[in-house]
Amino acid sequence: MNRTRALAAAETDAEDKRHRKAVEWEGSINKERADAARALSAIRISEREALERIDRAAEQRVAKRIEAQRTLAESQERLAGRLANGTVGAGLDPRRQIGFVTEELN
Repeated sequence: MNRTRALAAAETDAEDKRHRKAVEWEGSINKERADAARALSAIRISEREALERIDRAAEQRVAKRIEAQRTLAESQERLAGRLANGTVGAGLDPRRQIGFVTEELN
């Protein structure tokens, strides 16, 4: 009877040990999965922040281009207005302010 109890106790101990190892293994696997999920989340966040920085820089470049185009259009309108009014310069013929003549006029 002692031998049977000893065998049963040994089997119970072995089963408990297997169960503890299985629980430890599941815990380590779950920890690895959680760590991997956190790492992926951090990567996605950094990618999103990088894309936002790139988008902001692109928007700033577009805004600068639009402002430069607006300034150019305003200066061209002012020049066209001055040319139309004949107020180009002191004593200068307004017709001579646009381009140059390649042939002699008759």
